[in-house]
Amino acid sequence: MARLLRRVAAEELQAQGPSPRDPEAAAVAARIVEDVRTGGEHALRTYAERYDGLASGAPLVLGPPLLDEALASLAPDERALLERTAGRIRTFAEAQRSCLAPLDVPVPGGRAGHRWLPVASAGAYAPGGRYPLPSSVLMTAVPARVAGVERVWLASPRPTRATLAAAAVAGVDAVVPVGGAQAIAALALGTLGPPVDVLVGPGNRYVTAAKRHLYGEVGLDGLAGPSELVIVADALADPASVAGDLLAQAEHDPRAVAVLVTTAPALLEQVEAPPGRSRAPLYGARAPGWWSETSRPRPGSWTGSLPSTCTSQWPNHGASRRPSARTARSSWAARAERSSAITGRDPTTS
Repeated sequence: MARLLRRVAAEELQAQGPSPRDPEAAAVAARIVEDVRTGGEHALRTYAERYDGLASGAPLVLGPPLLDEALASLAPDERALLERTAGRIRTFAEAQRSCLAPLDVPVPGGRAGHRWLPVASAGAYAPGGRYPLPSSVLMTAVPARVAGVERVWLASPRPTRATLAAAAVAGVDAVVPVGGAQAIAALALGTLGPPVDVLVGPGNRYVTAAKRHLYGEVGLDGLAGPSELVIVADALADPASVAGDLLAQAEHDPRAVAVLVTTAPALLEQVEAPPGRSRAPLYGARAPGWWSETSRPRPGSWTGSLPSTCTSQWPNHGASRRPSARTARSSWAARAERSSAITGRDPTTS
């Protein structure tokens, strides 16, 4: 069986990491943003057809009726999964919002204080070029609605039925089936409607570069780099959990870095194919149902983007510590989505 995980010994490791600057992506994103700025909808459509697979003449804005139709078409258990997940996100967002209380106190000569006010509009981005991520839809749009944002638009390339259904559950006003720097430009510049006040959501290097280019013209949630994860596990770790956590990060982007550090060489083989489970469903070759509508991984398609693995022993100064049997965990929502996709388990019960 071919190995999917690259083995790296401790002495081979070198300090390295992605540069916070990406000149190539910055140049490409700047050109696209400025083309959309000057060329408007025509330029946006040109890029969407070239990079996002948008059909010629296809609509650039998908409204609530289409989103509601996608939601209604889901099987009851699939719809319930989205609604339960959205409910959890909403509950936490409401708790966060309740902590942001207004302040008004008397001071010599007057009063001082603060108030928290929602922006009028938000543009959310949900990646979809490689795999659909309805979790990103929920985790951006639901908090916006809880905050009181009046208008929420979502951009996502090649949106699947699950993505559109998640948008309906989250209360999104419209979906733009476009990705990359061109989607960021359209939301920020108001190519298809009024410009948004803030952009939120993860994306690839061109999405990040476009956000950086538009800094000062639109509010930003942050400039995210490629996903990075290090799991430290010993022989007591559950191989399926380790594999799931690695994949949950590695699937984000070919530049993602997911690393397993272990003192147990046998764990490596078990992570490749956990006992009692074939590799195929674990690595997405037979992802069930609605998740696999688009661009699902093929056997072996993870080669080159799966995590590196270190099989070295701990340094002497740590030898007195008992290695942890727990693994680092990704965010519950991303982990729950991935768990459901690769194992068929109900993530709301995990």
